Amino acid sequence: MPKPHRPPLTGIPDETRTCEQCGQTMVWTGQPSFSGPVRFRFFRCQTCGVRKIPVRPERADGWG
Repeated sequence: MPKPHRPPLTGIPDETRTCEQCGQTMVWTGQPSFSGPVRFRFFRCQTCGVRKIPVRPERADGWG
């Protein structure tokens, strides 16, 4: 099975966050990747692993 292609970071602030446990920079994994309201995203931390982070609610037009 081919590896999924992850586009390079675009500099959008939501693609990186500071880990609340260790203080290192986490990178968005690109997941979840589905149609519908997004309630959380998965970020990868070098120290803590993958973390599930809630996101703010989307606007009515779907561009949150």
